[in-house]
Amino acid sequence: MTTKEVKQIKIAAYLTTIGVAANALNRMPLQGVIIALAYAAFIFVPLATVLNKCKKQIDALPKSIIYLVFGLSVVLWRVLRAHPIAEATCAFVASFTVYATAFIYDERLAEKPAKQEMP
Repeated sequence: MTTKEVKQIKIAAYLTTIGVAANALNRMPLQGVIIALAYAAFIFVPLATVLNKCKKQIDALPKSIIYLVFGLSVVLWRVLRAHPIAEATCAFVASFTVYATAFIYDERLAEKPAKQEMP
C-alpha cells in the first residue's frame, strides 16, 4: 500500500466520522449521540487491541479487504436505520476501525527503509 492510498483511506475515515456525527445529530438529541460515542468507544477499545496485536497479519492482507469491510459496515449501518443509537454506534466503530487500519499501514510504510538512489 502506498502513502497516497493510506492518505485516501484516512480522508475517507475522517469524512465518514463527520458524516456519521452529522447524521446522528440530525436524527437524535445530543445525549443520544454521546451515548452512541460511548458505546463505540466501549466496542472499539478491545477491537483496537486486537488490531494492534495483529499488525503483521493485517499488513499482509490485500487492501481490497479494507474496502470490503468498510462497505459491509456501511450496509450494516443502513440496516440499523430503525435504531438510531445502534446505527450511529455501528457507523462510528466502522470509521474508527478504518482509520486505525490505515494508521497501521502508515506505521508499516514508515518502518520500511527508503530506497536510496545511486548518485
